[in-house]
Amino acid sequence: MDEAPTKFGFLTTDFDFVGPEITEDAVLFYGRDLVVSVNGYSGREPSVWTSLSVKLPTGERTAELSFVYVHLALGPAQDVPNGAASARIASARLDRQSSALRRVLHEADHEAILAAVVACHGR
Repeated sequence: MDEAPTKFGFLTTDFDFVGPEITEDAVLFYGRDLVVSVNGYSGREPSVWTSLSVKLPTGERTAELSFVYVHLALGPAQDVPNGAASARIASARLDRQSSALRRVLHEADHEAILAAVVACHGR
């Protein structure tokens, strides 16, 4: 997780997000209506994952990046892996997730991204 601020730094330089905010269990970047959260879990099945959140009048909707990526027809979920049994694998997963997020932000219309987060919420 120590690498997340650097690997996702493109959010601030290329997409006008604010951050990173580093909490106990996540690294957060804030866009005008989209929040990116990079999370890690070191328990029995270690993993790192990236989620996207949208605030709506009816509440917040959050979806894992892999679901949004697939929903937008950018590729299979395997392009955005999250299992991380070692620090080396976690670093590689963060590389893949940051690349997938960059692709989402470059290739999809902003409104389509927001709609995908809402559609994939809770999966």
